[in-house]
Amino acid sequence: MLRSRQVLDDCRRATALADSAASGQDLRVFWVAAISLARAVGHVLSNVDAVDDPAVAEANRLAFTGWQSNRPANAVYWDFVCAERNLVLKQYELNWQYDPSLVTADGDLFELDAGLYCAIDSGPFEGADIRDMLDMAIDWWDRQLDWIEADALSRRA
Repeated sequence: MLRSRQVLDDCRRATALADSAASGQDLRVFWVAAISLARAVGHVLSNVDAVDDPAVAEANRLAFTGWQSNRPANAVYWDFVCAERNLVLKQYELNWQYDPSLVTADGDLFELDAGLYCAIDSGPFEGADIRDMLDMAIDWWDRQLDWIEADALSRRA
């Protein structure tokens, strides 16, 4: 099993903990963990898994080339995982607010359970809930790792 799969599983766990956060501080801490882990999947893939296995290294190189050449199709990685992780770890800023109130298009104000919906403030995913975006990132990584594992397996055959 790729070590990066373990990181992705930990990212899943941090995302699940974010879903049950009892306070804004809890959500912030789980968010920092989850977005950091979402980015760490790629680092561990490149710096551990690829170093340990030349077939994984080649599959990872091909995958990364594809991600770079088609950034729109991989926006969840570039514009969410990388961007949000950099914002948090380099500036300790959040691109979302912990606000239990929601204003509709008609201007009506509704009070939601605390932290039920935390929208991204800006960028290509503005308005999306942070936990939904983490789920999208996890799904993206699952597909990428599936492809890398299959490609590496075919290279070893």
